[in-house]
Amino acid sequence: MQLEIYQQETEKLAKKHQSILLEIKGQIEANDELSLIEEQAMLHSIQVVIENAIGKARHLLKMHYKKVPVSGYDLFEDLKANGFINQQDLNQWKKVIGLRNTIVHEYMKVDLELLKKVILEKQYKFVIQFLNAPFDQFVAKSK
Repeated sequence: MQLEIYQQETEKLAKKHQSILLEIKGQIEANDELSLIEEQAMLHSIQVVIENAIGKARHLLKMHYKKVPVSGYDLFEDLKANGFINQQDLNQWKKVIGLRNTIVHEYMKVDLELLKKVILEKQYKFVIQFLNAPFDQFVAKSK
């Protein structure tokens, strides 16, 4: 039951931030510029959906009685090692975790033009799909 509530809240959060990112996409397309507030909203929304995905990955490993590592990179490596995601997914997650780490730890180095490209091309949809996928969809496949 608790996982169901977590999933519902995750989906609400994903929907909210996807809406914000779509609004920002429209602003970029219309003006090619963002206000400082819009830039911060873009950074925050990307960070929140990635953080939520990291949290969901932790829950997924716990649910299957697996050891839960601290590092975001290690979490997704373990999802791959346990057959929950494939190598292609892992490669995408490495980029996603790298983006999150840059936003959180190296915020002075964030390339806003690159982030705008991520928004314009909706490259964040991979994360939203992960957040919206029910826990029971994640069944370990053979390694």
